Amino acid sequence: MMNDFRNRSKDHYSHEAARQKRYLLSEQSKSDLLCYRDDRILLHYLIDTYSLWISKKEQIDRVKEMEAKLLKADQECALLLERTNWGLQYFAQWTDDPFIKDSDPFSVEHKTL
Repeated sequence: MMNDFRNRSKDHYSHEAARQKRYLLSEQSKSDLLCYRDDRILLHYLIDTYSLWISKKEQIDRVKEMEAKLLKADQECALLLERTNWGLQYFAQWTDDPFIKDSDPFSVEHKTL
């Protein structure tokens, strides 16, 4: 009975557990990014709605600067969502083909994100 445990490959289970953990972290990241995206949509709405009431030039310049930063954040968030979705799709392919090695692109992409 004891030999059964010694002959099992621990390596396969640790790789699978690590991939499962990366998948769950990617799902959480995607959820966070979607929430962040919704918050940015609200900020765009607030800027559009209340910028009409701003009359001082320095305040208008400040709002324009905030809008530029917000647009850059929009682009970065969209890129992160795209990369996260790619990783989740890759993980789905991995579940269909468990012989993909642990040094797969999903691992590299997950570390980068």
